[in-house]
Amino acid sequence: ANQNEGAGVGRIAGTPKDIPSTKSLIYGQMQLESAVSQNPAPSVNITPFADGLSAAVQYVDSTTKDQQFISFDISK
Repeated sequence: ANQNEGAGVGRIAGTPKDIPSTKSLIYGQMQLESAVSQNPAPSVNITPFADGLSAAVQYVDSTTKDQQFISFDISK
């Protein structure tokens, strides 16, 4: 995968768990995406686990107005 695309979450894999920075990085990218409605604002939740962080993102698709949910892990 190209680590220069998207929020750049791939660059933080393997680094110490920094929940505020990770949340900010993902939220900032969601604000840039034209497919993401900004009203209501996207929701980003970060939960630590033994080997990394788990991200859960909820947003409304700007075209369909459907609620969307994405989750992924960022491991060491």
